[in-house]
Amino acid sequence: MHALPASASSPLTRAAAGGEEAFVSRMIADSARPSLRGRVRWFTTMLGKKATLKQLTALLHSRDVLATQ
Repeated sequence: MHALPASASSPLTRAAAGGEEAFVSRMIADSARPSLRGRVRWFTTMLGKKATLKQLTALLHSRDVLATQ
């Protein structure tokens, strides 16, 4: 039996311009768009660097988002 790869995605789909902080920052900005605000209640992502979490949490708090997990 062969082990499965950790990710079946291609390198192109794993990388975002500006890195994970920029990608999630765009998600945060998109969540405030009126066209999504009433339709989407929960956004989720996985981060690879702990340092990014601190920066993004500060961004969320600056936008008055208090409930984060």
